[in-house]
Amino acid sequence: MKKIIILLSLLFFFLLDFIYSNLNLKKLSTVTVYDKNFEYNFIQNLNTKDKFGSFVYDLCTNNFGMKISCREKKNLKKYKLALIGDSFVEGIGLSFDDTFAGILEKDLNYNVANLGLRSYSPSNYKEKIMHFIKQGFIFDHIIIFIDISDIQDEDFRNGEIRNNKKDITNSFKYKSFKEFLKFNFQISYYIFFKIKNFIRTKYISKKIFNDHDAYNENYSRGSWTYKKNNPHIKNGLHHSLKNMENLVNFLKENQIEYSIAVYPWPQQLLFDEQNSIHVKIWKNFCKKNSCKYFFDFFKVFHEMIEKNELKKIILNYYFYTDVHFNKKGNEVIANLLIKKLKK
Repeated sequence: MKKIIILLSLLFFFLLDFIYSNLNLKKLSTVTVYDKNFEYNFIQNLNTKDKFGSFVYDLCTNNFGMKISCREKKNLKKYKLALIGDSFVEGIGLSFDDTFAGILEKDLNYNVANLGLRSYSPSNYKEKIMHFIKQGFIFDHIIIFIDISDIQDEDFRNGEIRNNKKDITNSFKYKSFKEFLKFNFQISYYIFFKIKNFIRTKYISKKIFNDHDAYNENYSRGSWTYKKNNPHIKNGLHHSLKNMENLVNFLKENQIEYSIAVYPWPQQLLFDEQNSIHVKIWKNFCKKNSCKYFFDFFKVFHEMIEKNELKKIILNYYFYTDVHFNKKGNEVIANLLIKKLKK
């Protein structure tokens, strides 16, 4: 009798999980739209589900296409702080409250504009910030996060925003039965993932870091900082620096404070050094162009590695098999920013 009760309980749990998961999947929708001013943006006034890998999470935006908390809608045009960057700043894979933008807003108790969006690079940063300011937005301080992939993306864009960006849609087909299970039993998969991640962190094997681009020394989007023969370096750096110079000159003319932040991918922690060329380039740019702060998260993560095993740091603070920070990684970024901004 006891076994039957346990079996029925499990079946009931899986049934509820299946219903919940499919309700989530039905809420998936297109999340970005073409914008002639800065290439593309989030669709305005979203209250939907977005997916990242095998996870589905809440995504809400305001009247201006900024990612915001789903708990409270804010349609403001005046912000003490604005953040811009690519998917790292967007906080892909996480609801707003779990991103460093959301953590900052809660801890500092003032409004933070999240202007970041997946696959942005300096040409987008420049055009988007200039457009918003020309439209009457007020940002007292802007932090520009320069991503490792910006160099390749700027080379791809040739330093200019494109006018044929396709909308990002969440429609998809299952590639395997395993993927079908992940999406249709999201609660079960989440529990399984947490247990598996705990075991990975406690008992690291070399197999974990095999066959994944995020940990591959030769993955081209991230390897340019330690492999000098990357074909995107020359043009990508040229366009990145040119667009950033135009942006900071505009900010100076409008008397707006700005800072620059750089951060490592798992590749940089595995194969690069703390004083990476990425750090040197933007630290020098910051000094030359009188930015308020230079946030060096390479230093932060390397200091963490000195106290713990490298691979444990990667598994704890990045999404598994991915280059993006998970919730804990976002907390690391937020804590340093809060400490500096509270001074």
